[in-house]
Amino acid sequence: MRDAWSPETYHRFQQERSRPFYDLCEMVRPRPGMRILDLGCGSGELTQYLHERFEASETIGLDASDNMLEKARALEGKGLRFVKGQIELDPVAGEFDLIFSNAALQWVPEHEKILAIYAGKLRPGGQIAAQLPYNENSMFHAAARDVARILKRRGVAAVAVCFMNAYLNGENERAMRDILLEEMPDIRVSISSQVLPEIFEHERFSTTVANAVVSPVVVNYTSRLGERLANEGYSRDLLLLHSGGGVMTPASVKDFAARLAGSGIAAGAIASRYIAGLCGFPNSIGLDMGGTSTDVSLCLGGRPSIGRETPISHFRLRIPSVDVHTVGAGGGSIAHVPELTKALRVGPQSA
Repeated sequence: MRDAWSPETYHRFQQERSRPFYDLCEMVRPRPGMRILDLGCGSGELTQYLHERFEASETIGLDASDNMLEKARALEGKGLRFVKGQIELDPVAGEFDLIFSNAALQWVPEHEKILAIYAGKLRPGGQIAAQLPYNENSMFHAAARDVARILKRRGVAAVAVCFMNAYLNGENERAMRDILLEEMPDIRVSISSQVLPEIFEHERFSTTVANAVVSPVVVNYTSRLGERLANEGYSRDLLLLHSGGGVMTPASVKDFAARLAGSGIAAGAIASRYIAGLCGFPNSIGLDMGGTSTDVSLCLGGRPSIGRETPISHFRLRIPSVDVHTVGAGGGSIAHVPELTKALRVGPQSA
């Protein structure tokens, strides 16, 4: 088959085969002087890449093929060496900082038991980076289903699924979502690889959790609103303003409910920009006074300033939002003198 391929086709095949390898490399946390074991090293080029990328003190490639090892051993030197052996037989002595397997474990029976054996060879703080086959009967999926059943017994309405490296590959999060929905078809599930596929766990996790928290209420409300409008004869799209100043449909809200957070104050800024434009002013300051607060926004050249985060209470969600600064008093704020301080206070109570 390979002999019948064009050079371009074979090159593309090689690139596709190597892509998971580079994805795994991105997930590794480097540390000085690492000792690395590469299971199923093949002809050694990718093992050499591992050795050089992580500046390892020693990297050992393990493979059972004489043909492959003959090519690999031409690359040996400066801490890089190759050993013949079956992965199942565990012939490599010592402990490692990183045990790596791009694809070899996909073809080894009982790969999870073998992986558990190699996990015992990790130094403190060591890592395993391995590409494993999808298997709905594996111990990982069995544990995920146990979690889903526990949550079902507790009657949860929504779940946020946040896995450490899902910003690179969301397959495991999607598998977890599918298992949750099999056990609880009526709940809302938010996965971080869809809500915010970006590095940095705190922002990704907090935004995904916020999305899950507001999802049941917001999705139910927007769905009922759309159905009621349709029953009353409205045939156009229902468009909902989001915090970034644009609009989204109820279908989008099902996956990205948190984007409606802060949409109210964004609406005032967008309305101020529109009115200023009608009056011929591309540069304007919006003053949106409500009952309890006053929201101030700036528009330059007909465009409002858009930030990457939406502040909600003491949380900062990584959701695009119109830059609005809130003053803690509005048109209906009540002025009063507390008994304790005897000092004039305005708000937060409102008439």
